Amino acid sequence: MINKIVFTLCLVLGTFLGHSQSISLSDFEGKHKDVAVVHFNEDGKVGILKKNRVLLSYKYDDAFTLNDKLIVLKKEEKWYIFSTKTEKFINHQNIIDVSIFDTYHMTFKGENGLWGLLDTLGTVQIEPICEQISVLDDLSEMSSFQKENLWGLLNKDGVEVVVPQYEEILFSTLAPLMSVKLDGKSGVIDTTGKIVIPLVYDDVTGMSSDLVAIRQNNKWGFVNHKNEVKIPIIYEDCGGFNLGLAPVKNGEKWGYIDKNNTLKIPYLFNYASFFSATGKAEVHNGKKWIFIDTTGKCVAECDD
Repeated sequence: MINKIVFTLCLVLGTFLGHSQSISLSDFEGKHKDVAVVHFNEDGKVGILKKNRVLLSYKYDDAFTLNDKLIVLKKEEKWYIFSTKTEKFINHQNIIDVSIFDTYHMTFKGENGLWGLLDTLGTVQIEPICEQISVLDDLSEMSSFQKENLWGLLNKDGVEVVVPQYEEILFSTLAPLMSVKLDGKSGVIDTTGKIVIPLVYDDVTGMSSDLVAIRQNNKWGFVNHKNEVKIPIIYEDCGGFNLGLAPVKNGEKWGYIDKNNTLKIPYLFNYASFFSATGKAEVHNGKKWIFIDTTGKCVAECDD
């Protein structure tokens, strides 16, 4: 099964800056004179530099840049958020841990040991009330959160939309839908918590605006939002539909079918992903990873 993302709060997906080789301040500023940057001195302490001046002195233990507006710094087991625009710290309650998912989202742990969510300006979107929390999903504008080992949904204002009741909630990359799991069975809900696909399948993925990939008895197929089988449950694996095509695995090879279950790109690949909005899909041709278009022609990273 492909194209599933599990949000794990203990896993930091941003790159933390480790101790780096010290270089002279003049050389450093010569390369980074127009932006606020993190810099390690010879003692391994961190400061913030901008335009030949020190914004923050070298007294921090770790730091990383979240985006062009925020830098996050650690000192004595606590984290602080610094605005490069105002050149001031953003006033928050003590933050004892942070987790980065991309340049737009950051979750944080408060002194109560629970997690909340910050936006790109460092503003608290969701107070630290969750055992775990995911960042806001771009399509649904929702966050999944955990209480007492069960998952629910919060909207972007931190309002509880779905009470914690599921063992798992995963967001779609193709539509504002979420797969959910309870008692070992999977289904699909929408942003209101309404059940779109009943929780009767072994697994679901590839949730698009009209079709959902479902697994039953170790085989994959597709149902519509009325839970009617539209593509037989006969494939070893599959991904979601986009641009009218979906990757499917038949035997040991992958190809692409349309919504009529017609094979449009032959079973040639060791692995195949769904098509992005750019009209490209990454596949492995047995030798290397390449990109193909919707006709199956290689358009990037092609063999000589």
